[in-house]
Order: sequence, then structure tokens, then C-alpha cells
Amino acid sequence: MTETGDKNIDSIKVTIIFLYHLYFWERWISSFLQDRQQRVVVGGEHSQWVKVQSGVPQGTVLGPLLFLIYINELPDNISAIVCLFADDCVLYSNIRSQLDATKLQKALENLSQWVAEWQMNFNPQKCYCFADCWF
Repeated sequence: MTETGDKNIDSIKVTIIFLYHLYFWERWISSFLQDRQQRVVVGGEHSQWVKVQSGVPQGTVLGPLLFLIYINELPDNISAIVCLFADDCVLYSNIRSQLDATKLQKALENLSQWVAEWQMNFNPQKCYCFADCWF
């Protein structure tokens, strides 16, 4: 076989291995998120089991990782500076002119659009606007 033919076969092998791993991880993550139940236990008494409709199980290592993967593209769609840490997102910009203020407003609108598109919600009690003035 030619060198080009060998490279093509190697490329096909890599693709097949990649697709297998992708399938494995998709099934593993799906099983982690689907068909879950929960109940509350207080003082030895417990409620009935109920099916969990949505969300990631709290207190897991995989939960925050899945969230970070989910929101990882957010900074790519926002023109202001975006910092992500755990489940927090900070958006900031230096405002020195009306154009800077307009850019920040556009970034906030893009953030709002992204949140709606990805079916997320802001917690209004955790949303703040800080103004730091330097003269």
C-alpha cells in the first residue's frame, strides 16, 4: 500500500476510535442524568421517591464539570471581558466613552440572548452592577 493509503487507513482508525469513545461518553453521561429519583430524609423519616425531571445531581464531581462544558462557549459570544468560575459568570468592561457603554449594553444583550437560547436563568439576587470611578 502507498504511504497515502496508509495515512488514510490510520485516519479512518482514529475516526472510528474517536466515534466509539464519543458514543461511550454520551451513553455514560446520559445514564448519569436520566431516570433519577430522589427523596428527603429528616430525623430518620423519609418522603416518597419522586422522579427528577431535570438538572444535574448536586454534590457530584461530574456536575460542575458538565456545567463548565455547557457554558464554555459563552465568552466567545460576548464582546466584553467574561470570567467563568464554577457556576459564576462575571462580565465587565472599562467605560471611558459612550461607545464603550454601547458595547457593554450590546454584550449584555448578547448574554441575555445566549441565556434564552440555552434555556438558563439568571438568579436576580446574585446579579450586581458595580461602578468603580477613577479620576
